[in-house]
Amino acid sequence: MQAKYTASIALLILFISLSLPLNSFAQREPKSRIPDDRLKNRLPLKGDEKPRERPGEKENPPIKKRENIPIHHKPPERPPHTKIPTDGGCKLPVVIYYPIDDDIIIPEPDVIKPNYKLDGIQKYKDGDYNSAFNYLNIAIEEDTNDYELYNYRGLVELKLQFFEEAKNDFTKYLEYFFYEPDGYFQRGLAKFYLNEKEDAKSDFQIAAEMDHKMAISILKRFY
Repeated sequence: MQAKYTASIALLILFISLSLPLNSFAQREPKSRIPDDRLKNRLPLKGDEKPRERPGEKENPPIKKRENIPIHHKPPERPPHTKIPTDGGCKLPVVIYYPIDDDIIIPEPDVIKPNYKLDGIQKYKDGDYNSAFNYLNIAIEEDTNDYELYNYRGLVELKLQFFEEAKNDFTKYLEYFFYEPDGYFQRGLAKFYLNEKEDAKSDFQIAAEMDHKMAISILKRFY
């Protein structure tokens, strides 16, 4: 009897369970409950995930748009120095700009002026009488009070057989060096070659009195 009663109750429960929908047994959420968004903030939803960065990788910085930057330094006004490659290549020359400083003063190159007196004397000693004559002429034009120049030009004129000019130059020389025996001897030679033998003799005698050996020798030989 009890077994039949238990079996009937089981059949009744099975019938009720089959007749009701399955979602009726699901737990319903109360309407008054406020949804919790904390879990959503912690874990992103599907499709919103960002790619994870690998160690050592960084995002490329955004490309900034170039703006017009004012130029405070103007290029120099003087022409630039062009550096041309010397390795034989076909590269374009590199232009280098040098800054200009108004405080810097570039000195002008020194011009070496020739010394015509020393050059003329050296040319006379070397035997180049034509060059010596030209140099001594320029030196006398620059300084007419240098009486030593007249002596050297007179010596050159004797070599070039300009006897009249030599006599005049030695006379100019003896106006200042009146105690020089060689000056009288050289002027005596110029006069001797001009066939002014008596005037030449007086010059040789003055030189001989000052112990000029060649003047003494000429006096003994020709007078």
